[in-house]
Amino acid sequence: MSWKDAIPNSTIIVGSGVFGASTALALIEAHPSMAVTLVDACHYPSNRAASHDVNKIVRADYSDIMHMKLALEAMQLWTSSPLYSAWYHHSGLLRVGKTALSRKCMDNFAALGASSEAKMIPVAVAKEMWGGVFTDMNSGDETDCYWQPNAGWADAAKALGAVVQEAVNKGVRYLEATVTKVSIAKDETCTGVQLADGTALTADFVMLCTGARTADLLAKSAPTNTQVQAGNRLIGQGMLTFYARIPQERWAEFRDAPVLAGGLEHMSGESIPLNSDGILKFNCDPAFTYTTKHESTGQLMSIPPLTSTKTLWTEPDDIPQGLRGLAQRVYQSMYGKRVAGIELEKYRIGWDCSTPSADFLISTHPHCKNLFLATGGSWHSWKMLPVLGRYVLKALHGTLDNEMTQRWAWDHFDFEGVELGSENKVHKSKIDWVDIIKSRI
Repeated sequence: MSWKDAIPNSTIIVGSGVFGASTALALIEAHPSMAVTLVDACHYPSNRAASHDVNKIVRADYSDIMHMKLALEAMQLWTSSPLYSAWYHHSGLLRVGKTALSRKCMDNFAALGASSEAKMIPVAVAKEMWGGVFTDMNSGDETDCYWQPNAGWADAAKALGAVVQEAVNKGVRYLEATVTKVSIAKDETCTGVQLADGTALTADFVMLCTGARTADLLAKSAPTNTQVQAGNRLIGQGMLTFYARIPQERWAEFRDAPVLAGGLEHMSGESIPLNSDGILKFNCDPAFTYTTKHESTGQLMSIPPLTSTKTLWTEPDDIPQGLRGLAQRVYQSMYGKRVAGIELEKYRIGWDCSTPSADFLISTHPHCKNLFLATGGSWHSWKMLPVLGRYVLKALHGTLDNEMTQRWAWDHFDFEGVELGSENKVHKSKIDWVDIIKSRI
């Protein structure tokens, strides 16, 4: 159901991560008289969301032109809108490895007529820049690397919280509660959601912005109806992030460094520059699944664990050896002797959901009236925070362009012979939590 003919009086948005926050704000701005309720298990900014972290990378460098257009639009707001620019830090981005991907990005900037200073530079030159902070980087056999001055990073949790607060200020009701099921009537119409305390919330329209828990929620809501369930459209996945606290007397050595993206087997991950607390953050490939038998359907499904003992570690001895070794490999390959004696302070697993093609899933549910999904971030949606809600509204009003409509549709994905998107990580990885526990990575 689109909103071309009739606008609902009330809408429930489940999940206050990047999709939910952006959509709530866009929705209340476009329809200020609508009763909009944003529901999440945690107070905002929700620490269960993939979008909650110390910081996240902001860039427009994509090998896919549609994604690049979206990211360029978002970049405009990151650098100019008071709501977003307060959290954005301009640093530039250096990528070592994946040269073909980098050259494709430059071709796409040119094809779009977008202003870009991106270029390939010698690795030897890069190691001398920014005070030589990457002098000890293990660049392997790479001779050239990609330098993009027009990129940076943002304070992730703070930016997310600011967007939700802006939505609340404009009239959105924020409800801290756990949604256990979507309420579906016998005629397959969604009528609201069920909460863990037994409360039934009703609304004319329901939007699921529930990330890695979307497949789980749909299965609980319709355990015998496979048409309502997500199937292989959405796969919950985890990825390791880790953090080092740089001694204050050494902040000057790291402060001017850019984002570093490693595209080499021994350096597969990203480093985000020093924040105001002296934290140096890293993301670490590959992504992995957490396969378990679903309690309602008996299906094998990748669902993020609820316990923090499997998602957050502050003591090195607690983290699984496979992840600890992976983190150390990336950490040392990026900074080498520069970080000698600086131990990693914290390890965290972030959870997102990926689609087979790394396209988002922004669509009405074809088998459940008045139910809409905006999810499938595939590890690259956060930077789109300023614009995602706009495009969700376009989908609702039936004004989304044909390419986006097709690529974000419920039935877009070809599971048998899909050509994987270059941004996709989960479908390229066959690693599960069992492999991590047994140190098979």
